[in-house]
Amino acid sequence: MGIDHAKGTHDRYTTALKHVREFMQHTYKQNDILLSNLNYKFATDFHHYLITVRKFNQNTTAKYIKNVKRIVVIALKNG
Repeated sequence: MGIDHAKGTHDRYTTALKHVREFMQHTYKQNDILLSNLNYKFATDFHHYLITVRKFNQNTTAKYIKNVKRIVVIALKNG
């Protein structure tokens, strides 16, 4: 932090992680998932969770999905 990412970026990713963890507990009753198990259904379920359970508007939901996607892409490239 502070070198290649600002504190705000770190905070956004931390918040996105919190929402993913809550979603996984709520939807799958799990704490973790393999990257290889991420699929379109996971993404649509997460979107549905943010809209219906968390009651986020479409713009907020899109921002969280975008942040999670960035993290997943980085993980896949380095995996």
